[in-house]
Amino acid sequence: MKYLIKGLTKFTISVTLVISLVACGGAEDRKEKYLEKGKAYLEEKNYDKARIEFKNVLQIDPKFADAYFYMGILYENDKELRKAFGHYKKAIELNPKYTEAKVKLAKIYVIAGTKDFMDLASKLVVEIQQEAPGSTDAKLISAIIEYKTGSKVEAKKALEAVVKEDSKLVDGINLLANIYLNDDEDEKAIRLLNKAVSDNSKNIGLKLSLAKLLAKNKHNIEAEKEFKKVIKLEPEKYSHRMILASFYSTIKELDKAETVLRDAIKQDEDDAQRYLLLVEMLASRVSLSKAEEELQAAIRNKPDLYDLKFAQVLFLSKTGKADDVKDALKQIINDRSYDVEGVKARNLLANYLLSERDLSGAKKYVDEVIAEYPNNIDALLITSKLALSESDAITAINGLRTVVKNAPKNAEATLLLAQAYEMNSESALAESELKKAIEFSPLNVKVHVNYADYVASKGRLDEAASNIDEALTYFKDSYELMDVKLKILASKGKEQEVLALLDDMEHADPKKADVNITKGQYYLSKKRTSDALNQFEKAYEKSIDKYKSLKLIIKAYLLNKQVDNALARLQKILDEKPNDPAALLLTGKIYLLQKKFAEAESYFKLASKEADTWFVPYSSLASLYIANNKVDNAKKVFQEAIKKLKNKAPAQFQLAAIYEREHEYTIATGIYREIIDVHPNDKLAINNYSSLMLDHGNESDIKKALELVKGFENLKEPAFLDTLAWAYAKSGDSVKAVEILKDVVERMPKPAIFRYHLGYALYELGDKAAAKSHLEIAVSSDQVFEGKVKAAELLESI
Repeated sequence: MKYLIKGLTKFTISVTLVISLVACGGAEDRKEKYLEKGKAYLEEKNYDKARIEFKNVLQIDPKFADAYFYMGILYENDKELRKAFGHYKKAIELNPKYTEAKVKLAKIYVIAGTKDFMDLASKLVVEIQQEAPGSTDAKLISAIIEYKTGSKVEAKKALEAVVKEDSKLVDGINLLANIYLNDDEDEKAIRLLNKAVSDNSKNIGLKLSLAKLLAKNKHNIEAEKEFKKVIKLEPEKYSHRMILASFYSTIKELDKAETVLRDAIKQDEDDAQRYLLLVEMLASRVSLSKAEEELQAAIRNKPDLYDLKFAQVLFLSKTGKADDVKDALKQIINDRSYDVEGVKARNLLANYLLSERDLSGAKKYVDEVIAEYPNNIDALLITSKLALSESDAITAINGLRTVVKNAPKNAEATLLLAQAYEMNSESALAESELKKAIEFSPLNVKVHVNYADYVASKGRLDEAASNIDEALTYFKDSYELMDVKLKILASKGKEQEVLALLDDMEHADPKKADVNITKGQYYLSKKRTSDALNQFEKAYEKSIDKYKSLKLIIKAYLLNKQVDNALARLQKILDEKPNDPAALLLTGKIYLLQKKFAEAESYFKLASKEADTWFVPYSSLASLYIANNKVDNAKKVFQEAIKKLKNKAPAQFQLAAIYEREHEYTIATGIYREIIDVHPNDKLAINNYSSLMLDHGNESDIKKALELVKGFENLKEPAFLDTLAWAYAKSGDSVKAVEILKDVVERMPKPAIFRYHLGYALYELGDKAAAKSHLEIAVSSDQVFEGKVKAAELLESI
């Protein structure tokens, strides 16, 4: 029995060892299989499945460098460079000779672009060259470093050499093509990309770059072929069809553009965005009426597609049809009650009414949502916005804390909370919230924009620029980040950097007209009229609302004393669209500058007739009449505008101002009262109305005025605080008046009316010496202000 047990023990050990070896071999096999499957999925661009396979590898072997490397590639593909960076570093840590990971890491350092990162990239290049002599990747990275930190001429030569040596270096090809473009060597860039596309026949990015460059240089037939090849390679990718449609639209082949967009709709008839893009193309290239017809037809065909109805709301909003926006949202509310769509419509309507300063209307709809869904994030946000609009920082903070607690990644809520803290003079908390937002949502570009904007607003421009540069390493095509950086560079007067950044911004979002407008304004400031006009014309082509860019085109001609060219440009539009209100209005403005009043009047009248819901033509016509002492005619214009305009307030303010100048205070007060009845929170209307009652009303009017302006307590605007203090002074509370006015005068000592009001309040308090000093400054001033005669009389009595 003893020997039997001994032999059995040996047998057991042997079996255990065999099982162990077999099990170990199985894990290794599974690891390799997962890795190979992951690489295959990566090649097929099936990134989700690839991620699963590489994670399986790491579960088996958490110290396997290859898995970290490929996970880094996935994160880099998702533009999560921070995570990619970490995985590449981990791969190198596990395998110090991992050359491919070093190449990837060096490229991220180069993208970051700071001196320290460039130094780290250079060190990695040395290691790569030692491990893989003759590495074209190392040569490429060296050339990029040279381009960013040294001689651009030498870097260009180095890039040309390395691209010639290795035609598969797509990053190098793209960089060299961009250098050629910056040096106005477009044909060289085209030749380079043509060869690159030939050598890399399945690379979509290169084909798109070539197609766009061909289109830019008016090689339209070749560009069209390349765009179509891209679609053939990835027929299901919607964005490729949009790019082709945009190309057709730019070269004015609208039928082809429309066909492409309609084909895209057929691919997915439940995607509201596709309908909207067709509508936008028709709006900008054909007519707003055609666009609206198309949208209405789509809604009829797809009545249950509420995304399409919300798209209609957006379209109506963009075209300025405020009443139609509200009617459309109310119809959705009626149809869907408190379903998801009904709640969304209520919140949108509340937001829209808030933008129109109809606070009571906004409150009605948002309160309905909160009554049903107390924790609805959108409704709580709007409630907080309402509080902020009334300068109620505490209520806003309380509401926004709830939103941020429940939705810590909501960038808008965090920004509003920071604004509320700032309003409450809690800057440290404001900055803290914006920093926390980055920690919660590092992949949300908006939180980086918000923080950089805030830091810049505090005058810490270098710090803001550094934050933006760091964020741009992860969001290299972010238009919003670039826009903040643009303001910083402009404030520092770095003109060449501004221009270079504008080029990047145009590349990041080619549809944005604002980039071309900014470029044009820069060129105009340098008296490069031709370049300015080119940019303004590009903006005109891109814009739906074309008035701003057309106005700048005309300004450029006029500054260059090319009046005939300006008129010819406008006439070209009027030949195609005889009733174009923007062209009619600007033609009238040119005639007004030439003092051809009859012609100017005629065009202003036509413009106001064609765009009877646009305030500017009415204002221009009224200004013409006022300049020619035809004040009654100006009144009639504003009265007509009030009948036609959806937002009547601008015309009402102008009309009231005319009556004030004529000392018709009762009529002016009545007009301001009408504005307040519709917009009960319009602070300017409340201010003007109350000022008139305080200066020209009776005791009852003074009491009404004080009640109205008590809400100004938390405001920072000196004019509003002055009105509040004047109301206290006229009501007999001179202590309160002096308390407010001392701060107002300290901040803004020049306005004579502030001195008069402070002098009056001090006099009422019995401090005649102090009153006299302020009254003397007010009366001796050249400024004309309400009550100057009374100020002089009061001074005389002291």
